[in-house]
Amino acid sequence: MKSRSEVDKKVIAVYGIDRKGLKLQGDVETGRLRLVFLAFDDVRHFHDYDGVIFFQGSFERFTIAANGFDSYLRHECDQDQLDRRTNEALLLSGKGEFLGMLLDADFIDSDSDHRTHRDFSMTDLSKRLLNGLGILKVSLRARHPLLDCKVEELRKFMNKFGAAWTGSRPKDSNVKVKTLATLGSHNVSVLVERNIFVITTLPH
Repeated sequence: MKSRSEVDKKVIAVYGIDRKGLKLQGDVETGRLRLVFLAFDDVRHFHDYDGVIFFQGSFERFTIAANGFDSYLRHECDQDQLDRRTNEALLLSGKGEFLGMLLDADFIDSDSDHRTHRDFSMTDLSKRLLNGLGILKVSLRARHPLLDCKVEELRKFMNKFGAAWTGSRPKDSNVKVKTLATLGSHNVSVLVERNIFVITTLPH
């Protein structure tokens, strides 16, 4: 949370990188920003910051398991933490502050076999936000680098880390979307409703 001496400095939370196998570190400061790294189970609230950055897949895990006869997809979701952070993300964006989601893998929204159908379309914060915003996910079926960055502010990041598994497109014309990067005819990184950044990236 910001102290009085930091009123003019934007304090951005980078959430849950420990779930991606990355090491938590101390705060990182520049002239106008302070990045605060929050562990997945940190008790601090999203809406106490000027913005939050988080990775796709932070709230769920998929693994391949076997039962002796065949293999199947095992899914785990931290429902309590997901519900808590969903509410906090909506409170934050409702204040006009920004959310940045980093997409670094293909989405798994369902799993079907001859016996069952399982729905995973709302089991991660990135999925919930994209669905709620009216953004359709378009699988590119493989990871593609060499993205065409459309905004100068992201060019260095895209040149180093840009890659995409997924394209994005609005469900209808009422959804306000600005293109940040493309792959061929696909929009792969977008700004939605002026404060929600959807950025495709290599795994970190």
